[in-house]
Amino acid sequence: YRKSHLWGAEKLVFDSGSEAGLVVDAPFGRLGVALCYDNEFPEVPRRLALAGADVLALPVNWPLVPRPDGEHAPELIQAMASARSSRLPVVIADRWGSERGVDWTDGTAIIDEQGWIVAFRAVMGATAVLSLDAARGKALPPHNDLFADRRADLY
Repeated sequence: YRKSHLWGAEKLVFDSGSEAGLVVDAPFGRLGVALCYDNEFPEVPRRLALAGADVLALPVNWPLVPRPDGEHAPELIQAMASARSSRLPVVIADRWGSERGVDWTDGTAIIDEQGWIVAFRAVMGATAVLSLDAARGKALPPHNDLFADRRADLY
C-alpha cells in the first residue's frame, strides 16, 4: 500500500498512491491499513470500514505541535473521531522522543470503536490488547444503523 495523501515535502520526493487505504485478511478478521496523514481525511477510515475492516492499523510519524496543557495531540483526536464515526477501532504506532531536531508526538494508542482511548503511550516492551467482537455490527439500537442510515445521495 502506498500512502495516498502526501505530507509537506514528501510531494517533492514521492508519488502518491492510487488507493485510499488497504484492507487485508488477518487471523483475527479484516485489517484496514492507512498511513499517517491519510487519517486526516475522514473518507479514508470510512472507506476501509465500508470495505469490511474490523480494525484500522495506523502507523504514523506525527511531529509535536503546540497544544493547550492536558490536551491530546490533534491527530489523536482526529483518530478518535474516525474510530467513533465509523465504529472502527484504531491501533496507532507513533514515534516518540526527538530525532534530528524533530520532537515527536508520542501518540501511540489503541482506540476502541466508540472512539475512546483504551491504551496510550505504551512503554517500550509493554503489551496492550484490543478485544474485538467478531459479531459486532454498525447498529445503534434501537432505531439506527451507522451504515444503513447513510445518505450518500446527499454527500
